[in-house]
Amino acid sequence: MMFGRKVGFLCAVTVAAAAVLTGGVMSFPSGAPSSSCVDMVPQHRVAPQVTQNPYRLTVDKLGDGTFTVAIEKKNSSILDFKGFLIQARNPDSSAPTTPRGQFTSFPPEAKALDCNRMGDSVTHKSNVLKASVMVNWTAPPEGVNGIKFTAAVVQSQTVFWLGLQSFDLGAIAP
Repeated sequence: MMFGRKVGFLCAVTVAAAAVLTGGVMSFPSGAPSSSCVDMVPQHRVAPQVTQNPYRLTVDKLGDGTFTVAIEKKNSSILDFKGFLIQARNPDSSAPTTPRGQFTSFPPEAKALDCNRMGDSVTHKSNVLKASVMVNWTAPPEGVNGIKFTAAVVQSQTVFWLGLQSFDLGAIAP
C-alpha cells in the first residue's frame, strides 16, 4: 500500500514539474484568441521563433478594392502549419496595430476574428495541418496606401513565427 502512494505522489510531482518547466504551454486549436488582436502573439506561453520564417504572404489585386491574400510554404520541404492570424495594418499610421478593411471570403478551415470591427482579422478554425490558406480582403473606404498584411503562423504548439509581412498595397493599387 505504501508503494502505491509513493508512485502516485511521484506521478503528481512529475506532472507538476513538467507544467512549471514548460510554462504551462497553451494552444488554441479553434483559432487565435481575441487577446492576440494587438500583438498577434498566439498566447501559447512560449517565445516566437527567431529563425527566418519558412512561410510567405502573397497578395494579388482582384479589382474594386479587393485582394487575395495567401500564406504558403516557401518550399515543399517545409512542414505544414496548424494555425495563423492575418490582419491588414498601416504601420505608419497613428494606430499601427489597428486592423484595416474586412476579410470577406475564406475557405472552410478559416474564420473571421472580430478585433475592432466585424471581419477585420482572419484565423484558423481548426488545427488540421495546412500547406496554404487563401482569403479575400476588401480595402477600407480610405484606400490602401500604407497598408500591409501582417501574419503570425503556427507550425506547432511551441513553434510559431510573428511579423510575416507583405509589401505596401499602395504600391500595386491605383
